[in-house]
Amino acid sequence: MNFRFFSVVLFFILSFICNANSLTGKALQIFEEVYQFSEQEKFFQTQILSECDDTYLLDWYIYFCGEKDYRERPRFRNFYIEKRNCIEDELRKLFGSLDVQIFTVEQQKKFVESLNVLLHKFFFKKYKADSDAFSQVVNYGYYNCVSSSILYMLLLSHFGIKATPVQTTEHVFIVVHFPDGSNVDVETTNAYGYDPGKKKEVLDELGKITGFSYVKQKNYKNRINISLKSFLLLPVHNRSAYYTKIENHKEALRLAWFLKLCRNDKRGDEEFHVCYYNLLANLSSKREFETQLQLLYYYLENINSENIRIRKMRFHALTEMLLSCSSEEDFENVQVFFDREEKNYRENEKKNFDLIKDALYVSKVQFYYKNNRIEETYNAILNVTDKKNRAILLRNTFAVINQNAVESQEFHVAHNLLL
Repeated sequence: MNFRFFSVVLFFILSFICNANSLTGKALQIFEEVYQFSEQEKFFQTQILSECDDTYLLDWYIYFCGEKDYRERPRFRNFYIEKRNCIEDELRKLFGSLDVQIFTVEQQKKFVESLNVLLHKFFFKKYKADSDAFSQVVNYGYYNCVSSSILYMLLLSHFGIKATPVQTTEHVFIVVHFPDGSNVDVETTNAYGYDPGKKKEVLDELGKITGFSYVKQKNYKNRINISLKSFLLLPVHNRSAYYTKIENHKEALRLAWFLKLCRNDKRGDEEFHVCYYNLLANLSSKREFETQLQLLYYYLENINSENIRIRKMRFHALTEMLLSCSSEEDFENVQVFFDREEKNYRENEKKNFDLIKDALYVSKVQFYYKNNRIEETYNAILNVTDKKNRAILLRNTFAVINQNAVESQEFHVAHNLLL
């Protein structure tokens, strides 16, 4: 795969992320980091992979395993070709030819079954759940459902055999299509995983080794056929999960955004939203509420204005921002922010917004009252819109003024304040 010609074919439009005008400060910085894609990632958007050869697809698989793997692409490619040649030699001995198009359907099925056995013989040594990167296969012989399915799919492509990747909740395997219209599942984590639904011992071993359950063809709701493009991106899903685990939420979201754009399906959307929520929660835990709120507003403006969870998160963030105030400067900054952002709330949300804004004034009243700043307390009370709360606060404040006057005997001061 030659990336030198990327600039000739780039046409990558991210129509709903181009408007970052509303973002400032750290929120803008996060936006610029998250929505920054490499030239290769941009180019991949334009690719139609159905007619590509297996080594071209291999290059993409290696690339999506991460930068460290891609630096070793020449060695990994040679490894793949060497092992593929070994498999070809074995298949010639078994079938006399590699031209599957001249085979009967039964011969093709035997060929496909043998191919999975030979894949394990020449590529794999041991199943490891987190070994989806090709480097794990090359360096140690470790594999999982992702790496084994991808390599099997590449070999099927090499021999001109039609197949489709199938994704379940936590697993992936291959369904092979034959000229007579029949379809056969191949569980690539097992050398004898051809048509596993008919082999109890294979299913038992699958559950024992991988912890996954085979999903039969009749259970359509739990099986999703995915495109070759989405299939090659499976290592990116795991990389995004890894960055979430180590709390690099910006990189996790960057990868999830790329997956969303490439997959354009429900699962891509779900992963993107999980990573977006994780980033927002992380900002909240760091008490970076203004940044969190800007990204919440950005989401509603540019991605999905009807997301109920996001709309509710704004009120939680506003409340947390209010509770974080500990000085007069904090209160004033939050007041300015509230006044500026009020426009982002719909009419049917104004009641909740006003309640939080009232809570801000009440908090200011409590702050000034605690510091015996009666005049500022009174002025803050006047901003409270709820009449009942305002009356209670005024009554309590007048009581404090009277008490202070009695204790200090400075009745003229109390008189002036009450006036």
